[in-house]
Amino acid sequence: MKVPEQSVIKRLLGSQLVGAQELEQAFAKVDSSAYHGTDESALEILAMAKELTPYQVAHILDGRMDELVLGNYVVLSKLGSGGMGSVFKARHKRMKRIVAVKMLNQEMLNNSAGLQRFQREVESIAKLAHPGVVAAYDADEGPMGYFLVMEFVEGDDLLNLVAKNGQFKVPLAIDTLIQAAKAMAYVHAQGMVHRDIKPANFLVDAAGRVKVADLGLVRLENSETAASNTDDNEGITQACTIAGTLEYMAPEQAMDTKSADARADIYSLGCTLWFLLTGKVVYPADTQMKKVMAHQNEPIPSLKKVRPDVPPLLDSVFRKMVAKSTIDRYQTMDEVVTDLERIARSLGGEAAPQPIDDSTAMIDRNDLMKQAPAPAKLRESGQVLQHLPAAERQVNMGLLVEPSRTQGMMIAKQLEQAGLLTLHRADNAGKALEAMQDHPIGLVVTTYLLPDMTGLDLLARLREQPDFKSVPFLLISSLNEKLDVPADPAFRLLHKPFTPEQLSVAVKALQAKSGGGKREPSKLKVLLADDSPSARRRMRMALTELGFTDITEAHDGKQAANFSDGQKYDIICTDFQMPNMTGGEFTAHARGSGPNTQTPILMCTSETDPQLLDEVRRAGVTRLVGKTASNTDLAEAIKALAGV
Repeated sequence: MKVPEQSVIKRLLGSQLVGAQELEQAFAKVDSSAYHGTDESALEILAMAKELTPYQVAHILDGRMDELVLGNYVVLSKLGSGGMGSVFKARHKRMKRIVAVKMLNQEMLNNSAGLQRFQREVESIAKLAHPGVVAAYDADEGPMGYFLVMEFVEGDDLLNLVAKNGQFKVPLAIDTLIQAAKAMAYVHAQGMVHRDIKPANFLVDAAGRVKVADLGLVRLENSETAASNTDDNEGITQACTIAGTLEYMAPEQAMDTKSADARADIYSLGCTLWFLLTGKVVYPADTQMKKVMAHQNEPIPSLKKVRPDVPPLLDSVFRKMVAKSTIDRYQTMDEVVTDLERIARSLGGEAAPQPIDDSTAMIDRNDLMKQAPAPAKLRESGQVLQHLPAAERQVNMGLLVEPSRTQGMMIAKQLEQAGLLTLHRADNAGKALEAMQDHPIGLVVTTYLLPDMTGLDLLARLREQPDFKSVPFLLISSLNEKLDVPADPAFRLLHKPFTPEQLSVAVKALQAKSGGGKREPSKLKVLLADDSPSARRRMRMALTELGFTDITEAHDGKQAANFSDGQKYDIICTDFQMPNMTGGEFTAHARGSGPNTQTPILMCTSETDPQLLDEVRRAGVTRLVGKTASNTDLAEAIKALAGV
């Protein structure tokens, strides 16, 4: 159909949220019956065509289209918010580059100290050019106020990574600290002190690269502007309550922020190391004063006592980083890097994840098998929790076996994009064998070099078991030697380096060869939880069109919890915001105990806050889909989770 002459279309064109060509392409894909003559139906068509995001649609319907344009940038979604303002994901109108935009909130616009802090961040980040520091592209003032345009890092911060994945393994923590310390050594070399080093201010991208962010509290040293900058600090500190984060703040910085130098950042980085390895702050306390006094007076705890696998040398490095006196502390970040790299080398086979990656390692297979500990034995069949033949295993439930956390994060993301919506992880073959018995896994993806055996040895162990003889198996390797690949129709070899598309093709080929493990919708039980009758009708229609007939409806979260306690379902579809019990609370309940701890859960929501969405993912939601998602996207999500 042609682009309708709807008022909202004209406003979209005028604001340059969507171009004329994109509009024509979007409406050309749909029949005229899809358009009902309303702004909402026009926006839904554009959302289906991926020309508008759910966040944008919600703002337009609320009459806040003007908030989606910041100079040359179009806001796509909200990434988060803090005391000074909010951070958005945006796209340059002409260059189409994806960026992060930090915008001051209204309170800070009327606060001279807040404006000074923002201006200092703009000036500081503009002087820096280092792969370990988030880059600045632009800064401007628009109708909504001041904003800073920065590099968009596709990944997560250290705080969230620990929350999601737990304590870091020692090699990964060392590698992370080395990268962070090198970036901070560069910042210090430019005459700057960060003053707010903490896990949340280090971003890790999909390749495992660490980048320091948030230079809003940076202070200049040894420059002509240092005096005036220092004079401003006191007022800014008072306006913002305190300069820095107490849980990670050096004793001298808490007493006099103007005296903080590079050694204060070293102290804070030491506290960050503790958090990565323990998941806790060094000195827990319930008031600001107690936190300050703990950093001043409490004995430095031992990493070795909390984490017995920590090498004594690393414990010593930590203690020196967080020494109470600046004289006893490391004097430069370069010194920290030197000692951490020495420890990484001393670990040998337990070195940081990147050197372990089999894309660079050349290891003799026999030596590997001699040195490796014996893998865990398969449990007797009577102990198997999920004793399922391949035909009954869930085609979209995968197992990734990868000892490197960094490599694992990258491959896991690509597997999710390839359609493996439930992914279990193991870092060695023994754990992989246990996972195969505990879950209805329908595809195994493993790297060749594992701590306790090779990927081919793992394949052989699986094929010894009748239930695992035809489970699809993808082996990833970049070893130059020719591998003794078995003649197995459910086996495929993928060489590194590979693209996400090549991985997706390999996964889909294996699923197709195995018959896909497809299940009959009419034989599956569905629990549908939503307090909105219209939303339930839409979801029920999508389910029935796919062939589902056994559908139980719950009108709120509490009723859904009662149903899930007494019945095993094959798929659960739930809303986010529901009375009595939210979708997140219901999910946590279902995952906690009962017959649905492993049931795929699809959540349909209009929520866009990344923090809230991360919380429901951690609660156990398998997949999220937007309320404005097209019927096709909704059906694809249901089919993927149910394995039909």
